[in-house]
Amino acid sequence: MPTIERVVPEDSEENNIVLGMIISSEYLKSIQKIYKPEFFTQFYTRAVSKWCMEHFEKYGKAPLTDIKSIFESQKVKIQNPDKIETISIFLERISEKYIEENKKYNVEYNSDRAIEFFKDSSLLALEERIRGFRYKKDYAQAEALVSKYQRIEKNVHSGVDVFEDIDSTINAINSRNEGDTLFYYPGELGRLLGPIRREDFFLWAGPGGRGKSYFLLETALIAVLNGLNASLFTFELPEKDYLIRLAQRLTGCLEPPENEYDKLSEEIEIPYFDFNYAKNNLIHHKRELKYRITSDEAARKLRAVKKIIKSKKLKIIYSPEKSKTISDISADLDNLTHYENFIPDVILTDYADVIKPLYKDEKRHQIDEIYSWHRSIGQIYKAAVFTGSHTKAQTLGRDIKGGEDLSEDYRKYNHMTKGAALNQTDEEDEQGIIRINPLKNTRGKKKSIYEAVVLQCLDIGQVILDSRVVKKEGK
Repeated sequence: MPTIERVVPEDSEENNIVLGMIISSEYLKSIQKIYKPEFFTQFYTRAVSKWCMEHFEKYGKAPLTDIKSIFESQKVKIQNPDKIETISIFLERISEKYIEENKKYNVEYNSDRAIEFFKDSSLLALEERIRGFRYKKDYAQAEALVSKYQRIEKNVHSGVDVFEDIDSTINAINSRNEGDTLFYYPGELGRLLGPIRREDFFLWAGPGGRGKSYFLLETALIAVLNGLNASLFTFELPEKDYLIRLAQRLTGCLEPPENEYDKLSEEIEIPYFDFNYAKNNLIHHKRELKYRITSDEAARKLRAVKKIIKSKKLKIIYSPEKSKTISDISADLDNLTHYENFIPDVILTDYADVIKPLYKDEKRHQIDEIYSWHRSIGQIYKAAVFTGSHTKAQTLGRDIKGGEDLSEDYRKYNHMTKGAALNQTDEEDEQGIIRINPLKNTRGKKKSIYEAVVLQCLDIGQVILDSRVVKKEGK
């Protein structure tokens, strides 16, 4: 009797489907009507997927850590020790992954991937059976297979009967409270901007040099520290500059020296709010000695963060300005998904206005096409999307008033679901203060009379040291 091969692939589409079946009840429900064990080519994924679906049909929920006890109870039925060992290796290999992905699992996107896999498996099986009948010249049977073939499709329906399908309303409310929310920005800034949810398209707006790239990088880091995958496409700052900024953010150190005359340390001023800021609006500064970043310090901090985020990733992809179209970026995302099994929860571009147009046309129409893509790519991947936009030159000397101050084309405002303006005077810049004003929030209460006063120290890469929400002057 041949020995069972005990090598289990690290990542395969079958493994990913079984992972979803172990950790997500919602995922199981989405594939329940189209799932068949015979779609799986590996005996271990076929067996474990069957256990998961049986558990769901009996108890109405995913097995999670109970999969181990289910396996123990099934050993007697399997009997073959080689198969038992292979299933054990498989479950051990994905155990860390399912504990880690449980809270932030992207159900909709992964169920779409599963449906593609099931379609391919179903068509392949049909193709092989037809080939067999063709070989026998039994064309009637071959044609009968085609006529009886049932397409693999997601549950398709025309709208929702609101008063009959009450579960749809319940699920919508629960998704807002649970799986739909990805993260908040820290402190009172997060309270003002509200939750960042899947399919949000968030726009950071400000004139040149106001810090849009800093906020995009900070957003990517917050996402990864919240157990999410983030991909950042940069067309302005080279990759190495982003890496240095990230290292500064993690270590709180000064930039590396540019030449031999740069001091290795320097005293800098770090702002902080007065304990009674709500009444007196006072901001103080403390002087601290800071050292320039070293490669050893950066590596040590990166390794420490890696232990926290485990297999979650932050991908930074650099391309020169106007070198890539939205189709090129879509291809990059597709390659990351299929070749590296990297499914982004957060997609960032720095920034949309410098992406190469798909076609020759008026600039405003080109910009509209690019911003429309940002909205749709978030819907395709069930991800939150972020970018930055320049505002008109006048905003260098005054606060950004609203969508009318966005450069090039007002239709940018129509595509975004959320946005924030970066406002700052020269004096505030000197003191380490920036004011953030909500521009839009399609899924929450408008709070235009409020702004967040954010303290920062970009000398050491600290974008959001602390924040307070206040009423705008004159409101």
